[in-house]
Amino acid sequence: MGKKLPGVLMFLLVILKVWGTAEACSCTSCYSSTCCNCDNDGLTSVPQHLPTTITKLSLDQNRITTLSRSDFSRYASLEILSLNDNRISTINNQTFSDLPHLRTLWLSKNQITILKADMFTGLGNLQSIWLWHNLINDIQAGSFSSTPQLGTLSLRNNNLTNLRSGMFTGLGNLEELYVYDNEISDIQAGTFEFSSTPKLEKLYIYNNKLTNLRSDMFTGLGNLEYLRLENNKISNIQVGTFHPLPQLRYLQLSKNCIQSIPSNLLEHQLYLRELRLSDNSITTYPFEELSNTKWLHSLYLDYNQLTTLPSKAYDALALIRFVNINHNPWRCDCRMVPFRLKMMNGSHDFEYHIKCFEPSEFYGHSLQDLSLDDLNSVECHEASVGNVLVSSVYGTVAGTLVMVVILLMT
Repeated sequence: MGKKLPGVLMFLLVILKVWGTAEACSCTSCYSSTCCNCDNDGLTSVPQHLPTTITKLSLDQNRITTLSRSDFSRYASLEILSLNDNRISTINNQTFSDLPHLRTLWLSKNQITILKADMFTGLGNLQSIWLWHNLINDIQAGSFSSTPQLGTLSLRNNNLTNLRSGMFTGLGNLEELYVYDNEISDIQAGTFEFSSTPKLEKLYIYNNKLTNLRSDMFTGLGNLEYLRLENNKISNIQVGTFHPLPQLRYLQLSKNCIQSIPSNLLEHQLYLRELRLSDNSITTYPFEELSNTKWLHSLYLDYNQLTTLPSKAYDALALIRFVNINHNPWRCDCRMVPFRLKMMNGSHDFEYHIKCFEPSEFYGHSLQDLSLDDLNSVECHEASVGNVLVSSVYGTVAGTLVMVVILLMT
Protein backbone atom coordinates (compact mmCIF):
# COMPACT_ATOMS: atom_id res chain seq x y z
CA MET A 1 0.00 0.00 0.00
CA GLY A 2 2.86 2.31 0.91
CA LYS A 3 4.50 1.78 -2.49
CA LYS A 4 1.29 2.77 -4.29
CA LEU A 5 0.88 6.05 -2.39
CA PRO A 6 3.39 8.14 -4.44
CA GLY A 7 1.74 6.96 -7.66
CA VAL A 8 -1.70 7.87 -6.39
CA LEU A 9 -0.50 11.29 -5.28
CA MET A 10 1.07 11.91 -8.69
CA PHE A 11 -2.19 10.90 -10.38
CA LEU A 12 -4.15 13.29 -8.16
CA LEU A 13 -1.72 16.14 -8.92
CA VAL A 14 -2.16 15.59 -12.65
CA ILE A 15 -5.95 15.54 -12.26
CA LEU A 16 -5.84 18.75 -10.20
CA LYS A 17 -3.62 20.45 -12.76
CA VAL A 18 -5.94 19.57 -15.64
CA TRP A 19 -8.97 20.56 -13.57
CA GLY A 20 -7.28 23.86 -12.67
CA THR A 21 -6.57 24.68 -16.30
CA ALA A 22 -10.13 23.98 -17.29
CA GLU A 23 -11.46 26.18 -14.53
CA ALA A 24 -9.00 29.00 -15.19
CA CYS A 25 -11.47 30.52 -17.64
CA SER A 26 -14.87 31.60 -16.44
CA CYS A 27 -17.62 31.04 -18.99
CA THR A 28 -21.09 32.44 -18.52
CA SER A 29 -24.25 32.92 -20.51
CA CYS A 30 -24.46 36.31 -22.16
CA TYR A 31 -27.60 37.06 -24.07
CA SER A 32 -28.24 33.98 -26.22
CA SER A 33 -24.63 32.79 -26.35
CA THR A 34 -21.57 32.13 -24.16
CA CYS A 35 -18.82 34.50 -23.04
CA CYS A 36 -15.52 33.33 -21.59
CA ASN A 37 -13.15 35.34 -19.43
CA CYS A 38 -9.58 34.07 -19.17
CA ASP A 39 -7.96 37.29 -17.97
CA ASN A 40 -4.81 37.25 -15.86
CA ASP A 41 -4.51 33.45 -15.77
CA GLY A 42 -0.84 33.18 -16.71
CA LEU A 43 -1.69 31.63 -20.07
CA THR A 44 1.01 31.31 -22.73
CA SER A 45 -1.36 30.11 -25.45
CA VAL A 46 -5.04 30.27 -26.36
CA PRO A 47 -6.96 27.60 -24.41
CA GLN A 48 -8.63 24.92 -26.54
CA HIS A 49 -11.07 23.45 -24.01
CA LEU A 50 -13.69 26.21 -24.20
CA PRO A 51 -17.18 25.79 -25.72
CA THR A 52 -16.99 26.10 -29.48
CA THR A 53 -20.09 28.30 -29.52
CA ILE A 54 -18.61 31.20 -27.52
CA THR A 55 -19.14 34.66 -28.99
CA LYS A 56 -16.91 36.66 -26.66
CA LEU A 57 -13.44 35.68 -25.46
CA SER A 58 -11.21 37.80 -23.24
CA LEU A 59 -7.56 36.81 -22.78
CA ASP A 60 -6.22 40.04 -21.34
CA GLN A 61 -3.18 40.23 -19.07
CA ASN A 62 -1.62 36.90 -19.96
CA ARG A 63 1.75 35.87 -21.41
CA ILE A 64 0.83 34.94 -24.95
CA THR A 65 3.59 35.78 -27.47
CA THR A 66 2.43 34.22 -30.75
CA LEU A 67 -0.92 33.81 -32.51
CA SER A 68 -1.68 31.22 -35.20
CA ARG A 69 -4.71 30.02 -37.15
CA SER A 70 -5.04 26.89 -35.00
CA ASP A 71 -5.59 29.07 -31.92
CA PHE A 72 -9.03 30.20 -33.08
CA SER A 73 -10.16 27.67 -35.72
CA ARG A 74 -12.57 26.00 -33.28
CA TYR A 75 -14.17 29.29 -32.19
CA ALA A 76 -15.81 30.30 -35.45
CA SER A 77 -18.72 32.06 -33.69
CA LEU A 78 -16.56 34.69 -32.00
CA GLU A 79 -17.81 38.27 -32.30
CA ILE A 80 -15.56 39.95 -29.73
CA LEU A 81 -11.93 38.96 -29.05
CA SER A 82 -9.72 40.72 -26.54
CA LEU A 83 -5.98 40.06 -26.26
CA ASN A 84 -4.84 43.21 -24.49
CA ASP A 85 -1.77 43.35 -22.30
CA ASN A 86 0.00 40.19 -23.44
CA ARG A 87 3.43 39.84 -25.05
CA ILE A 88 2.26 39.26 -28.60
CA SER A 89 4.94 40.05 -31.18
CA THR A 90 4.02 37.55 -33.90
CA ILE A 91 0.70 37.13 -35.69
CA ASN A 92 1.09 34.42 -38.31
CA ASN A 93 -0.60 34.23 -41.72
CA GLN A 94 -4.32 33.47 -41.70
CA THR A 95 -4.52 33.71 -37.90
CA PHE A 96 -8.06 35.14 -37.98
CA SER A 97 -9.27 33.54 -41.20
CA ASP A 98 -11.78 31.29 -39.39
CA LEU A 99 -13.50 34.18 -37.60
CA PRO A 100 -15.98 35.56 -40.17
CA HIS A 101 -18.30 36.96 -37.48
CA LEU A 102 -15.70 38.89 -35.48
CA ARG A 103 -16.76 42.52 -35.01
CA THR A 104 -14.32 43.81 -32.39
CA LEU A 105 -10.63 42.94 -31.95
CA TRP A 106 -8.48 44.22 -29.08
CA LEU A 107 -4.69 43.85 -29.42
CA SER A 108 -3.50 46.77 -27.30
CA LYS A 109 -0.50 46.75 -24.97
CA ASN A 110 1.48 44.13 -26.84
CA GLN A 111 4.78 44.06 -28.73
CA ILE A 112 3.63 44.18 -32.35
CA THR A 113 6.12 46.11 -34.51
CA ILE A 114 4.67 45.89 -38.01
CA LEU A 115 1.28 45.36 -39.65
CA LYS A 116 1.44 43.07 -42.67
CA ALA A 117 -0.84 42.61 -45.66
CA ASP A 118 -2.00 39.13 -44.61
CA MET A 119 -2.41 39.83 -40.90
CA PHE A 120 -6.18 40.39 -40.83
CA THR A 121 -7.31 38.04 -43.61
CA GLY A 122 -10.78 36.66 -42.99
CA LEU A 123 -12.09 39.56 -40.92
CA GLY A 124 -14.57 40.79 -43.49
CA ASN A 125 -17.07 41.90 -40.84
CA LEU A 126 -14.65 43.51 -38.40
CA GLN A 127 -15.93 46.90 -37.26
CA SER A 128 -13.27 48.05 -34.81
CA ILE A 129 -9.67 47.18 -34.01
CA TRP A 130 -7.64 48.56 -31.13
CA LEU A 131 -3.85 48.45 -31.51
CA TRP A 132 -2.73 51.17 -29.13
CA HIS A 133 0.39 50.87 -26.98
CA ASN A 134 2.33 48.54 -29.23
CA LEU A 135 5.66 49.15 -30.99
CA ILE A 136 4.24 49.55 -34.50
CA ASN A 137 6.61 51.48 -36.75
CA ASP A 138 5.24 50.50 -40.15
CA ILE A 139 1.99 49.54 -41.87
CA GLN A 140 2.48 47.63 -45.09
CA ALA A 141 0.31 48.47 -48.08
CA GLY A 142 -2.83 46.36 -48.07
CA SER A 143 -2.77 45.60 -44.35
CA PHE A 144 -6.46 46.50 -44.11
CA SER A 145 -7.63 45.28 -47.50
CA SER A 146 -9.39 42.36 -45.79
CA THR A 147 -11.38 44.57 -43.40
CA PRO A 148 -13.76 46.58 -45.62
CA GLN A 149 -16.33 47.08 -42.82
CA LEU A 150 -13.86 48.57 -40.35
CA GLY A 151 -15.28 51.76 -38.82
CA THR A 152 -12.81 52.47 -36.01
CA LEU A 153 -9.02 52.06 -36.09
CA SER A 154 -6.88 52.97 -33.10
CA LEU A 155 -3.11 53.13 -33.58
CA ARG A 156 -2.28 55.59 -30.83
CA ASN A 157 0.83 55.27 -28.66
CA ASN A 158 3.00 53.51 -31.24
CA ASN A 159 6.22 54.35 -33.13
CA LEU A 160 4.86 55.52 -36.49
CA THR A 161 7.01 58.25 -38.04
CA ASN A 162 4.98 59.00 -41.16
CA LEU A 163 1.69 58.27 -42.89
CA ARG A 164 1.80 57.40 -46.58
CA SER A 165 -0.24 56.19 -49.51
CA GLY A 166 -1.33 52.56 -49.28
CA MET A 167 -1.41 52.35 -45.50
CA PHE A 168 -5.19 52.69 -45.31
CA THR A 169 -6.24 51.20 -48.63
CA GLY A 170 -9.49 49.27 -48.41
CA LEU A 171 -10.97 51.20 -45.50
CA GLY A 172 -13.96 52.50 -47.41
CA ASN A 173 -16.16 52.54 -44.29
CA LEU A 174 -13.63 53.90 -41.80
CA GLU A 175 -15.10 56.74 -39.73
CA GLU A 176 -12.60 57.14 -36.88
CA LEU A 177 -8.80 57.03 -37.09
CA TYR A 178 -6.66 57.60 -34.00
CA VAL A 179 -2.91 57.98 -34.57
CA TYR A 180 -2.07 60.35 -31.73
CA ASP A 181 0.93 59.84 -29.45
CA ASN A 182 3.23 58.58 -32.19
CA GLU A 183 6.35 60.10 -33.78
CA ILE A 184 4.69 61.27 -37.00
CA SER A 185 6.56 64.09 -38.74
CA ASP A 186 5.00 63.83 -42.19
CA ILE A 187 1.72 62.93 -43.89
CA GLN A 188 2.60 62.20 -47.49
CA ALA A 189 0.45 63.25 -50.42
CA GLY A 190 -2.14 60.61 -51.29
CA THR A 191 -2.34 59.10 -47.79
CA PHE A 192 -6.09 59.69 -47.65
CA GLU A 193 -6.90 59.48 -51.32
CA PHE A 194 -10.65 59.33 -51.89
CA SER A 195 -10.74 55.62 -52.65
CA SER A 196 -9.06 54.82 -49.31
CA THR A 197 -11.04 56.58 -46.58
CA PRO A 198 -13.97 58.47 -48.14
CA LYS A 199 -16.15 58.26 -45.00
CA LEU A 200 -13.60 59.32 -42.40
CA GLU A 201 -15.17 61.74 -39.89
CA LYS A 202 -12.64 61.84 -37.05
CA LEU A 203 -8.87 62.13 -37.45
CA TYR A 204 -6.78 62.57 -34.30
CA ILE A 205 -3.06 63.25 -34.93
CA TYR A 206 -2.18 65.21 -31.80
CA ASN A 207 0.99 64.66 -29.75
CA ASN A 208 3.19 64.01 -32.79
CA LYS A 209 6.04 65.85 -34.52
CA LEU A 210 4.44 67.60 -37.49
CA THR A 211 6.10 70.91 -38.35
CA ASN A 212 4.42 71.91 -41.62
CA LEU A 213 0.90 71.48 -42.93
CA ARG A 214 0.76 71.26 -46.73
CA SER A 215 -2.17 71.66 -49.08
CA ASP A 216 -1.90 68.02 -50.22
CA MET A 217 -1.96 66.39 -46.77
CA PHE A 218 -5.71 65.96 -46.31
CA THR A 219 -6.88 65.45 -49.88
CA GLY A 220 -9.68 62.92 -50.05
CA LEU A 221 -11.21 63.68 -46.66
CA GLY A 222 -14.33 65.41 -47.90
CA ASN A 223 -16.45 64.12 -45.01
CA LEU A 224 -14.03 64.86 -42.17
CA GLU A 225 -15.69 66.67 -39.26
CA TYR A 226 -13.14 66.49 -36.42
CA LEU A 227 -9.43 67.19 -36.86
CA ARG A 228 -7.10 67.32 -33.87
CA LEU A 229 -3.53 68.50 -34.42
CA GLU A 230 -2.65 69.96 -31.04
CA ASN A 231 0.73 69.53 -29.37
CA ASN A 232 2.77 69.03 -32.51
CA LYS A 233 5.50 71.44 -33.65
CA ILE A 234 3.56 73.12 -36.43
CA SER A 235 4.97 76.49 -37.43
CA ASN A 236 3.82 76.76 -41.04
CA ILE A 237 0.38 76.21 -42.58
CA GLN A 238 0.03 76.50 -46.34
CA VAL A 239 -2.97 78.24 -47.82
CA GLY A 240 -5.29 75.51 -49.07
CA THR A 241 -4.37 73.02 -46.34
CA PHE A 242 -7.97 72.74 -45.15
CA HIS A 243 -9.71 73.35 -48.48
CA PRO A 244 -10.37 69.60 -49.01
CA LEU A 245 -12.35 69.55 -45.73
CA PRO A 246 -15.65 71.37 -46.43
CA GLN A 247 -17.52 69.47 -43.68
CA LEU A 248 -15.05 70.32 -40.90
CA ARG A 249 -16.80 71.16 -37.62
CA TYR A 250 -13.96 71.05 -35.09
CA LEU A 251 -10.34 72.11 -35.63
CA GLN A 252 -7.78 71.84 -32.83
CA LEU A 253 -4.38 73.47 -33.38
CA SER A 254 -3.41 74.43 -29.83
CA LYS A 255 0.08 74.01 -28.37
CA ASN A 256 2.03 74.43 -31.59
CA CYS A 257 4.48 77.05 -32.87
CA ILE A 258 2.16 79.00 -35.17
CA GLN A 259 3.01 82.71 -35.48
CA SER A 260 0.51 83.83 -38.08
CA ILE A 261 -2.66 82.58 -39.74
CA PRO A 262 -2.67 82.87 -43.55
CA SER A 263 -5.51 84.76 -45.19
CA ASN A 264 -8.26 82.57 -46.63
CA LEU A 265 -7.06 79.59 -44.60
CA LEU A 266 -10.61 78.70 -43.57
CA GLU A 267 -12.56 80.07 -46.51
CA HIS A 268 -14.02 76.62 -47.29
CA GLN A 269 -14.95 75.80 -43.68
CA LEU A 270 -18.48 77.16 -43.80
CA TYR A 271 -19.68 74.76 -41.10
CA LEU A 272 -16.79 75.15 -38.66
CA ARG A 273 -18.15 75.42 -35.11
CA GLU A 274 -15.08 75.31 -32.89
CA LEU A 275 -11.58 76.63 -33.58
CA ARG A 276 -8.83 76.17 -31.00
CA LEU A 277 -5.56 78.07 -31.42
CA SER A 278 -4.49 78.41 -27.79
CA ASP A 279 -0.84 78.22 -26.71
CA ASN A 280 0.81 79.28 -29.94
CA SER A 281 2.84 82.38 -30.83
CA ILE A 282 0.24 84.10 -32.98
CA THR A 283 0.86 87.83 -33.41
CA THR A 284 -1.79 88.60 -36.02
CA TYR A 285 -5.07 87.06 -37.04
CA PRO A 286 -7.33 87.86 -40.05
CA PHE A 287 -10.40 88.58 -37.91
CA GLU A 288 -12.38 89.97 -40.82
CA GLU A 289 -12.47 86.49 -42.37
CA LEU A 290 -14.36 85.04 -39.41
CA SER A 291 -17.53 86.29 -41.04
CA ASN A 292 -17.14 83.42 -43.56
CA THR A 293 -17.57 80.84 -40.81
CA LYS A 294 -21.11 81.73 -39.84
CA TRP A 295 -21.60 78.61 -37.71
CA LEU A 296 -18.55 79.27 -35.52
CA HIS A 297 -19.59 79.35 -31.87
CA SER A 298 -16.24 78.87 -30.06
CA LEU A 299 -12.89 80.56 -30.70
CA TYR A 300 -9.80 80.08 -28.54
CA LEU A 301 -6.89 82.49 -29.01
CA ASP A 302 -5.63 82.59 -25.42
CA TYR A 303 -1.93 82.31 -24.56
CA ASN A 304 -0.64 83.81 -27.79
CA GLN A 305 1.30 86.97 -28.69
CA LEU A 306 -1.50 89.28 -29.79
CA THR A 307 -0.83 92.89 -28.80
CA THR A 308 -3.59 94.90 -30.43
CA LEU A 309 -7.03 94.45 -31.99
CA PRO A 310 -8.48 96.40 -34.94
CA SER A 311 -12.02 97.73 -34.95
CA LYS A 312 -13.14 94.95 -37.29
CA ALA A 313 -12.02 92.36 -34.75
CA TYR A 314 -14.72 93.52 -32.36
CA ASP A 315 -17.45 93.08 -34.96
CA ALA A 316 -16.23 89.57 -35.78
CA LEU A 317 -15.81 88.45 -32.16
CA ALA A 318 -19.21 89.83 -31.17
CA LEU A 319 -20.89 87.30 -33.46
CA ILE A 320 -19.26 84.30 -31.75
CA ARG A 321 -20.92 82.77 -28.70
CA PHE A 322 -17.73 81.91 -26.80
CA VAL A 323 -14.42 83.73 -27.26
CA ASN A 324 -11.24 83.34 -25.22
CA ILE A 325 -8.50 85.91 -25.82
CA ASN A 326 -7.03 85.83 -22.32
CA HIS A 327 -3.30 85.85 -21.59
CA ASN A 328 -1.98 87.83 -24.52
CA PRO A 329 0.58 90.64 -24.09
CA TRP A 330 -1.89 93.42 -24.89
CA ARG A 331 -0.49 96.89 -25.49
CA CYS A 332 -3.03 99.43 -24.31
CA ASP A 333 -2.23 102.53 -26.34
CA CYS A 334 -3.82 104.60 -29.08
CA ARG A 335 -3.90 101.61 -31.41
CA MET A 336 -6.62 100.14 -29.22
CA VAL A 337 -8.83 103.23 -29.42
CA PRO A 338 -11.06 102.00 -32.30
CA PHE A 339 -11.62 98.69 -30.51
CA ARG A 340 -12.19 100.40 -27.17
CA LEU A 341 -14.80 102.69 -28.72
CA LYS A 342 -16.98 99.66 -29.42
CA MET A 343 -16.70 98.41 -25.87
CA MET A 344 -18.94 101.08 -24.40
CA ASN A 345 -21.73 98.64 -23.50
CA GLY A 346 -19.55 95.85 -22.07
CA SER A 347 -21.99 93.27 -23.38
CA HIS A 348 -19.48 90.54 -24.32
CA ASP A 349 -17.28 88.49 -22.00
CA PHE A 350 -14.22 88.83 -24.22
CA GLU A 351 -14.14 92.56 -23.45
CA TYR A 352 -12.91 91.67 -19.98
CA HIS A 353 -10.16 89.34 -21.27
CA ILE A 354 -7.86 92.16 -22.32
CA LYS A 355 -5.44 92.80 -19.47
CA CYS A 356 -2.74 95.33 -20.33
CA PHE A 357 0.84 94.10 -20.51
CA GLU A 358 2.21 97.39 -21.81
CA PRO A 359 2.80 100.25 -21.20
CA SER A 360 4.11 99.75 -17.69
CA GLU A 361 1.76 102.34 -16.15
CA PHE A 362 -1.24 100.28 -17.25
CA TYR A 363 0.20 96.84 -16.50
CA GLY A 364 -2.46 94.53 -15.10
CA HIS A 365 -5.31 96.95 -15.82
CA SER A 366 -8.29 95.83 -17.84
CA LEU A 367 -8.82 97.66 -21.13
CA GLN A 368 -12.44 97.97 -20.07
CA ASP A 369 -11.36 100.18 -17.15
CA LEU A 370 -9.25 102.56 -19.23
CA SER A 371 -10.68 105.67 -20.80
CA LEU A 372 -9.98 106.87 -24.30
CA ASP A 373 -7.94 109.67 -22.80
CA ASP A 374 -5.82 107.07 -21.00
CA LEU A 375 -5.12 105.26 -24.25
CA ASN A 376 -4.34 108.47 -26.11
CA SER A 377 -1.99 109.63 -23.40
CA VAL A 378 0.45 106.93 -24.47
CA GLU A 379 2.87 107.68 -27.28
CA CYS A 380 2.20 105.70 -30.47
CA HIS A 381 4.92 105.82 -33.09
CA GLU A 382 3.58 105.38 -36.61
CA ALA A 383 0.60 103.42 -35.31
CA SER A 384 -2.24 102.82 -37.72
CA VAL A 385 -5.69 103.24 -36.18
CA GLY A 386 -8.38 102.36 -38.70
CA ASN A 387 -7.48 104.49 -41.72
CA VAL A 388 -5.86 107.24 -39.64
CA LEU A 389 -2.11 107.40 -39.01
CA VAL A 390 -1.38 108.69 -35.53
CA SER A 391 2.12 109.88 -34.61
CA SER A 392 3.05 110.77 -31.09
CA VAL A 393 -0.42 111.53 -29.78
CA TYR A 394 -0.39 113.11 -26.36
CA GLY A 395 -2.82 114.62 -23.94
CA THR A 396 -6.52 114.72 -23.48
CA VAL A 397 -7.25 117.30 -26.16
CA ALA A 398 -5.36 115.44 -28.87
CA GLY A 399 -6.96 112.19 -27.79
CA THR A 400 -10.44 113.67 -28.08
CA LEU A 401 -9.76 114.92 -31.60
CA VAL A 402 -8.54 111.48 -32.67
CA MET A 403 -11.67 109.91 -31.20
CA VAL A 404 -13.93 112.24 -33.19
CA VAL A 405 -12.09 111.51 -36.44
CA ILE A 406 -12.32 107.75 -35.86
CA LEU A 407 -16.02 107.93 -35.05
CA LEU A 408 -16.68 109.78 -38.28
CA MET A 409 -14.71 107.26 -40.30
CA THR A 410 -16.27 104.15 -38.74
